[in-house]
Amino acid sequence: MTNEEFKAQQAKLGLTNTDMALVFGVSVRTIEKWRQGKRSVPGPAIQLIRICHKYKGAVAFLLNAVKSRNNSPPSAQGPP
Repeated sequence: MTNEEFKAQQAKLGLTNTDMALVFGVSVRTIEKWRQGKRSVPGPAIQLIRICHKYKGAVAFLLNAVKSRNNSPPSAQGPP
């Protein structure tokens, strides 16, 4: 996937760089590097993009799960 394809997919999903970073479990800087073409988008990330397109609710589900986990007290989060 080229950086232009990645940007197009991100736009179709309607996600910010911060949201993409949360869904993929990477830093915002990594998302920026993928967008700029400084790093290639790894295969697992490409597969996750496909899943998010196929199952439209997957994006909202993943974001809610990650945000809930990030807002939970440390003892409720379980192992890292």
